[in-house]
Amino acid sequence: MRASFVCLIAIALCALFLVQARDQWIPDQVVNQYRTIFFQNLNMISSGAIPAARATYQHDWVRDSALAMGAAQTILGKNSTQIEPYYQRYLNFVNLQFNNSPNPDCDIRADVKFEYDGSVFRGPWGRGQNDGPAGRASIRMDIADYYAARGQSDWAKSYYGADMKYGGIKWELDYVKNNWGQSTFDIWEECNAYSFYTLMVSRKTLYKGAVFAYRYGDYDYALELLFAAANINNAIPKHFNDADGMIWPMINTVCPDDRQSMDIAIQLATLHGTVDDALMKDVRGITQAWYGSMCASSNDQRCGTLKSYLDNWQYYGTAYWVQPRASHHYNLFSLWNLSQWSKANFRVGNMYPEFTETTIARYANDQYDGYGKSRGNPWLLSNFATSQVWNRAGQYFRPNATKDQYEPDYNFSPKHAHMWEDFIRATPKGVNSCPLFKNLLDTLYSGKPYVVSKANFSSCAGFLRDMFYKRADDSAMFIFQFFGYANDLTEQLHRDNGSGVGAPYLTWSYSALHYAVADRSTRHLDPL
Repeated sequence: MRASFVCLIAIALCALFLVQARDQWIPDQVVNQYRTIFFQNLNMISSGAIPAARATYQHDWVRDSALAMGAAQTILGKNSTQIEPYYQRYLNFVNLQFNNSPNPDCDIRADVKFEYDGSVFRGPWGRGQNDGPAGRASIRMDIADYYAARGQSDWAKSYYGADMKYGGIKWELDYVKNNWGQSTFDIWEECNAYSFYTLMVSRKTLYKGAVFAYRYGDYDYALELLFAAANINNAIPKHFNDADGMIWPMINTVCPDDRQSMDIAIQLATLHGTVDDALMKDVRGITQAWYGSMCASSNDQRCGTLKSYLDNWQYYGTAYWVQPRASHHYNLFSLWNLSQWSKANFRVGNMYPEFTETTIARYANDQYDGYGKSRGNPWLLSNFATSQVWNRAGQYFRPNATKDQYEPDYNFSPKHAHMWEDFIRATPKGVNSCPLFKNLLDTLYSGKPYVVSKANFSSCAGFLRDMFYKRADDSAMFIFQFFGYANDLTEQLHRDNGSGVGAPYLTWSYSALHYAVADRSTRHLDPL
């Protein structure tokens, strides 16, 4: 009797797994299940702190919490009344943070993690981390806008703090403005370096801050923020390694491991640091206003920069010129190499050959196993971020996108020949899927770039679009081949057997999943 019961259970579990394996995407009821758990994490601590995980990582990390709030905005809507309780909780905890004494070796704005009562963590850690203030300031601006739209403009203006009052938004923006170019600990808290991720998220926050400051009449300071963002535009290309066609996550690094190439932090930077059209439309409006008032009869040296901004917008349209975007070929090549490395090094990544993607490492040669140092594992957030990037690549190859007018050609580099061959082979008939594919590969392997108008490539672009969309779906769905749709989205997957390891119920894992779900719903839109 007992043996029969065990067999029935095994058959039921097997059947459940097979149903999941056939799912092309996460069912809506499962997405809702994970949303419920995500919001449980956000509501767990009475002070408003957002725990990084349950049972372990019992602190509020500034970056993780800002990303969690961003995920909540994608689910509930940034201006929906449903999000107000979470805004209130976030405000409460930020106030607690800034009303506690800082660590002596770190500006409190750049400190990394806090106890649940708002006091800073006092133990040794990789501090400061300059992406944290950028993320937190961005969410705080959203909260001020939310209340201003509901008749509380005076409170929002006071919370901005034009007089640079301690704890105000301007006070935090000022840290971002003055420190974006400084060496800082990376998002994995292991290396002190000039960080690509920090540059990208800082630039976005400074653009947003310029519009925000202008709205509250702080015109000169808004201009300072705009020019700081312009300086970051000049610094970002230093991370482009033209020799191998990839992006460096860090430069001038003080780091115990080789971290100069394959790192999901690169892709996270292009996702979290994307400057969208709505923001740049606002930036364009205030830039035109400045140029009209300052430069008609003035030799102010800043006018040349403002003019170059306006010229870029005229040629490219709103935000299309603000690079790199997730679909940038250097970003795709960096991710493709990380995927190749992960497949070669993780046994679990080869268990389901029908999937076009694998389980993705945090970075190549990672040693953190979730408990200590040995052999690192794939991370769930890496797969969900990978899903986002491939989705945006698919949008980039969506035929007849409206933004094609700003970038009329596809430009393929010979540095990326092996990647494009791999992608083309994944289309239904490989190189024979489209007549231009063979010419493309022959040209790249001859050492020359292949440039083709989007109009002429449209019939081929659709095959690449569909290939990227499948790769995006497979990247996320691969995780659930091991987890089923279990409630606990852990930090990592064991590299050999696929079991969940590391921190349980990791808030960032749920945030990353919801970002991927949100991105997938935008496939009918122009690329970000």
